[in-house]
Amino acid sequence: MLFLLFALLAASPADAAEPVTLPGAVWAVVPPAGFTVVTEPMAVFRHPAGALLMVQDSPKRAVSKAEFDIPPEQAGQMRVDEVAEITVDGRHAVLAIVYVHAQRALSVALMVEGEDSNGAIIAMLPDAAASQISVATLREAVLTAVERPKPIEARLESLPFKIGDMAGMRVAFYAVGVMLQLTDGPSDDPDEATSQAFANLMTMEIPAGTALDMQTDLAPMEARLRQEYPDAKILGSTVLKTQTGDVAEIRYERRTKASKPVAGVTWFKVIGGRGLVMICQYPVGDAAALAQLAKVRDGIMTR
Repeated sequence: MLFLLFALLAASPADAAEPVTLPGAVWAVVPPAGFTVVTEPMAVFRHPAGALLMVQDSPKRAVSKAEFDIPPEQAGQMRVDEVAEITVDGRHAVLAIVYVHAQRALSVALMVEGEDSNGAIIAMLPDAAASQISVATLREAVLTAVERPKPIEARLESLPFKIGDMAGMRVAFYAVGVMLQLTDGPSDDPDEATSQAFANLMTMEIPAGTALDMQTDLAPMEARLRQEYPDAKILGSTVLKTQTGDVAEIRYERRTKASKPVAGVTWFKVIGGRGLVMICQYPVGDAAALAQLAKVRDGIMTR
């Protein structure tokens, strides 16, 4: 349902008395005692035992029990303990409790229809943490979800970077914390809107003293790309010399989930002690779209 990355850096403890809004979020929850805020690479609530409480938003739409239908081919991979349509803070919602065997973790997930957006509140309870945190505690926490709408400009202020030139692009999706998706057209669906350019941006802190070699890093970047897109045709990789520093680049072509061909480019650069990753797609052969994406890349700076 959601692809989320997590870090180990813990910030200040969350206040369990009132709903807490993560940086850049528009939904808030009351986290259970012992959970603290993790800000990179994704903002979540984390317990020292390994449990996570994730808060995300998506475009407003109707939700139903079908959100948690398990495809027949995945039936043996998970166990569904509960799926119920409920009301949360006066809003229609669906609550599900699902155990995922491969992850050895129980998921308590809430999908709720808000005023401006849908909320996805997901608690992950690994087996190793089950002796310290109860499912009932996590269930109670996700049901505290409340919507606190705010304009995208205010949300972007929580990012550790800013974009100097959007090059005609707009925000299609903002993942709480440090991840952002941009596009230059009306659709937010990169699988279908293959005539548009899309850019997924993420930054991560680089520990002091870390030695970076862009040329050496190209091989692991390409290996990771092949894991993500096994059918991708790699067209080339290089280290670009730009006015804002060296940029590791991998160019490729692939097909989307809708089997439509797109061109792709992945960039990595260092800005102000942070690593910037841009994973982009654009129409095959569209040099102007590639230049547009590069303009965005070169305008990104840390705050």
